Amino acid sequence: MRPVHDNPRLGAEEGDTPVELRSRRLPVIGFLGGGSPDTDANRVRAFRQGLSEAGYVEGKSVAIEYRWAEGQYDQLPVLAAELVSVG
Repeated sequence: MRPVHDNPRLGAEEGDTPVELRSRRLPVIGFLGGGSPDTDANRVRAFRQGLSEAGYVEGKSVAIEYRWAEGQYDQLPVLAAELVSVG
């Protein structure tokens, strides 16, 4: 299974990629979802809100890498390893 990457960046410049964000030396946070961007939208929204309340803004003070298992939980270790290698 090919991972689905959803990388909406609030406050990032138009067209920025995760690599460009990391090149600015932003800390990278990995978000590993068992569902999909659609099924976990409320969870992602709450995650971003919590970060914001703590003073972190996606694309400004942190970069977030997303990986989605889309219900294929056996893929979670592979996706987690990807996130570790990114950061």
